[in-house]
Amino acid sequence: ITHNGSDFILATANQIIFTRNIKLEPYFVVGQHMEPANYSEGGRFPLQLYGGANVCGLAWENRCCQKGFLWIVDATEKVILKFGEGREAKTLFVSPGSAPSGLSHDGQYLWLCDQDDGVIRKIDPKTGRTLQTLRSPVRHPTGIAWDCGQLWVVGLSRCADAQKGCQRPRLVRMNIEQDVSDQEVVLPDMVTQPNSLTWFDGYLWVGDRASNRVFRFSTATSVSIDPIRIETLS
Repeated sequence: ITHNGSDFILATANQIIFTRNIKLEPYFVVGQHMEPANYSEGGRFPLQLYGGANVCGLAWENRCCQKGFLWIVDATEKVILKFGEGREAKTLFVSPGSAPSGLSHDGQYLWLCDQDDGVIRKIDPKTGRTLQTLRSPVRHPTGIAWDCGQLWVVGLSRCADAQKGCQRPRLVRMNIEQDVSDQEVVLPDMVTQPNSLTWFDGYLWVGDRASNRVFRFSTATSVSIDPIRIETLS
């Protein structure tokens, strides 16, 4: 999931849909209540990739006036592609790592998660070269977003009691300037398998595979956590 200033852009398998007129509706489970984003009334400008493609990350590179480029990570071919306004491919290079999942553009660089290695890579969008590799504060990162100042990462981490096979979703802020992760949005129980993340207009939007929903969280609801030093691996 990503946002281009007017549309949410959603992807599944090799299908990409630009959609607007998002409606917010209450979402209830026992003892909990929050507002998710329902899919809109209809999609527009669908884009279908080649057969067998499996989109595992989207990012929007803004130019001006809601125009820009769409970046896509394909988990099948392990490549990163850049598409222009006419949906023509502009750039293609090999994605680093074995399990890419989640992509963001900060206005200058690409940020890519690897859920198996538990790292986040800063990538030069002109060459595809990895400029920096950081240890993710979330053990298995699946989504990443740039909020015009800091990075947010969502994914799964081991439970505090270290119970075998137990994992819990986490949404953590990475303070790149201070090299620490210091804020977290506590996810409710209905979010169990977060697999995508984007930021727009002060909100974080989390896609959850298990419930087939997109949930909205205000960055103002984040809480301070014990600082986790951001380890640079390369």
